[in-house]
Amino acid sequence: MAAELYPVWARISVEDVEVAATVGIAELALSGATTVADHHYLVPRGDDSVFDAIAAASRSVGVRLYLSRGSMDLGQSAGGLPPDDVVEGTDAILASTEAVAARLHDGDKLCVVVAPCSPFSVTTELMKQSAELARHLGLRLHTHLAETLDEESDCLARFGARPWT
Repeated sequence: MAAELYPVWARISVEDVEVAATVGIAELALSGATTVADHHYLVPRGDDSVFDAIAAASRSVGVRLYLSRGSMDLGQSAGGLPPDDVVEGTDAILASTEAVAARLHDGDKLCVVVAPCSPFSVTTELMKQSAELARHLGLRLHTHLAETLDEESDCLARFGARPWT
């Protein structure tokens, strides 16, 4: 399913992200949620102000936010799932993650989380450097893991282990 969605997601604007985040966060608030999490991992055209837009949405609704600065650096040409035009370079991801944390993380109403997307969309190097950055900045680390049988097969082929081992 994600394969069909990536081309659509690649065309989203910062304004699209803010509207979508506002609607989603408002629906969660209406159900009683006071803290929400968003793992956003597409940064169209390298514009990391998408994270500011999500933060603005949470402020406008009035909830606490765990904002996961997601990332992908392993495109299809290198064996990853996402198309090459939606991945970022590792150095750009790490610099942006640090900048997003400096701008937005207050440790109270808004907590930035370092979040390499998944084993089939990030390199081993990005996963390791993300963990180091999270540790250095005192932030949480999050990834998607063990979601599908395809991911299990991919991890066995690439790493000789299942995602949960």
